[in-house]
Amino acid sequence: MLTPEYLKGLPEPIIELLYAVEDYAIEDIARRIRKMGTATRTAEIQQIALQALGEGPDVINQKIADALKTSRKEVERIFAESAEVATDNQAKISKVVGIPLDTSFAREIGNAAIAAAMGDLTNLTRTAGYVMNNGQFTLWTDAYKQALGLAQMQIASGVIDYNTAIRQAIKPFTERGMTTIGYASGRTISIEAAARQCVLSGVTDMAAQIMKKNAADLGTDGWEISAHAGCAPDHESVQGRRYSNEEYEKLNNRLARPVGTLGCRHIAFPVMLDISEPAHSKSELEEMKRRNAEGINYEGKHYTLYEANQTQRRLERSIRKVKRELIGFDHGGLKDDFVSGSVKLRRLRDYYDDFSKKAGLIKQNERTQVSGYGRSISGKAVYAEKHRS
Repeated sequence: MLTPEYLKGLPEPIIELLYAVEDYAIEDIARRIRKMGTATRTAEIQQIALQALGEGPDVINQKIADALKTSRKEVERIFAESAEVATDNQAKISKVVGIPLDTSFAREIGNAAIAAAMGDLTNLTRTAGYVMNNGQFTLWTDAYKQALGLAQMQIASGVIDYNTAIRQAIKPFTERGMTTIGYASGRTISIEAAARQCVLSGVTDMAAQIMKKNAADLGTDGWEISAHAGCAPDHESVQGRRYSNEEYEKLNNRLARPVGTLGCRHIAFPVMLDISEPAHSKSELEEMKRRNAEGINYEGKHYTLYEANQTQRRLERSIRKVKRELIGFDHGGLKDDFVSGSVKLRRLRDYYDDFSKKAGLIKQNERTQVSGYGRSISGKAVYAEKHRS
């Protein structure tokens, strides 16, 4: 069965690949502007800028292509594994009723889902960009050129020093990170959220189609919705419950956020109502609801377990943001900014550790990882934080 816990970790390999491209862009911009700052003549600055504008986008485009190539292998693995996990309870029912599952249909749907997911991921990279300092969303190649072009003009004219030029240039790339335009809302959303939704919606839609076919073939008479701790308020009353085929269809039609859509990690799976045992007893579901409401009190504020999980996600995004800044400061040679950023990172990590511990939440350290923030920069940050004046 595709449990919420299982679904939670599925997109991470894809997101890490996209983060690597994002981190490289920050390194590249900071490094090239630093080089401009060491030039002594305007002609040298212009030459460095021209070379950067010519080479930079090509290099990053190649990194995007490489990331997509690797992503395909990950997507194929994720979807194949998910299809098998999603149908494990139907395999058991199949043995009981003596009706074999249609594996050819599952393969056909799985292949179509993989193709659709790769198409969506490719579109994400083509429409990815940054919200610039003027508040305007700009496609990433134009954002790259705009940041370097502005830095060149400012340094060459002597309007600002190159340290300030680096800070201003990398700010759009570190503040919110790479974003894209949401198809439904028309608003910018992070590339992480978009990729996560792409993978999760693809997997849950594929699983739903396969399970619907299996349900019809096996003659199952109901559906059970998975359950997890810290459930969102709109699904807490329905998670873990069983419904007849007709009841489940009516339920999903009236829910503002149908099961398995719009970031929902629940999934419904077919069951024989009078034969198979529920995954969770009524007392277990009541305990989940009680613990969610009880939540925690932290620094004078009450959080439900759901709200605590959301706070943990925000802290993880903040940690990644500071790490991206440190990448830029390190490659740009901004020592004072690097020291202050290192102190900020330590405080955020301490807060994250303490909040997670008191909320009884498992730390999701993989969500704070930044590929460009390797051992070298990490070691420098620890040293800078400990030896700050």
